[in-house]
Amino acid sequence: MKQTLARLMETGDQEEQQSFFRDVRFVSLFTQWVGVTTFIGACLLLPPGSHINDTQGWLVALGMALTLALSLRCRTLITLNLSSVLFVVCAATGFRVLENGLGNPGFWVLPIAIIITLTLAPLFNSTWMYLGLICSVWIILGYGYFPFNPGLPDEQWPKLIIGSSLLVGLVLNVCFRLLRRKNFKAQKELERMAFQDGLTGINNRRSFIEGARKLQAGTENPTLYFLMIDIDDFKKINDTLGHDAGDQILKKTADIIAQQSGQHLCGRLGGEEFGVVFSGDQAAVCGFAAMLVAAVHAAFHPPHAVSISVGIAGLIKDRDLSESYRSADEALYRAKHAGKNCYVLA
Repeated sequence: MKQTLARLMETGDQEEQQSFFRDVRFVSLFTQWVGVTTFIGACLLLPPGSHINDTQGWLVALGMALTLALSLRCRTLITLNLSSVLFVVCAATGFRVLENGLGNPGFWVLPIAIIITLTLAPLFNSTWMYLGLICSVWIILGYGYFPFNPGLPDEQWPKLIIGSSLLVGLVLNVCFRLLRRKNFKAQKELERMAFQDGLTGINNRRSFIEGARKLQAGTENPTLYFLMIDIDDFKKINDTLGHDAGDQILKKTADIIAQQSGQHLCGRLGGEEFGVVFSGDQAAVCGFAAMLVAAVHAAFHPPHAVSISVGIAGLIKDRDLSESYRSADEALYRAKHAGKNCYVLA
């Protein structure tokens, strides 16, 4: 039970909160605009003879305007929540000022408070914050007006309405939060599937190419090399050991490449081919390629002799990536003809 409540009350990590901010910002601003418009309309539609405290009304209007301006400038979920809370308090206070000037103020408490309670349900990713805010709204609007008719048997129905509206608002808030969290996780999974190789877990071809182009266009790494890596005789491995064993070899090879690459970009180009963008001078990249060849050979021998061949080409900044790709492919071809289990620098 405690774990369930804890999960319902979670606000998510920073990335999830930013996603919630992007989703809810427009809705929050629109809701606040509606609140301002409704308050102005209510002031204009007051019946003749209403006794409204003009000073309090102007102060409330100023507070709503300032908090709306703050919401327009918000760039984080924390500041948006803060400005939304301040706005709701100002709006509830404003409607309380209007209530006080009417002949039958208690009549307006229930409809106004229920509307605010249900309207706020989608806007907060913290259930505790939402619950505290709507309780404050009910206190601001209803303090001193309940019970309507003390001692009468029908006096229980307002309590039922208040309790029901709080419960419905709470359920709506939790449902909206769970739906947003589910949507966030689905988006993250789609992003992972779009940029991560499904078999090996490293960058797929699309992600690797995009990353290589960014590195090529950047100025932080003046010397870059493109390494094309191919598992030797992989078709023979599949034919001899089966595709399941071939998949395991692909996974293990990818793990070795990712581990040895460290901060250098790596990915699966397709089939049994992998790529690495290495930042460093010629001696460093050759040492890295030799270490990579030795690491793969040592990892699989025995019982099965598995090796890789590597072609290396410079990643030239002012040329298209395809040129470096072709040069590395040619170097890889030469490595294959040199006996495999080695590297060749273009």
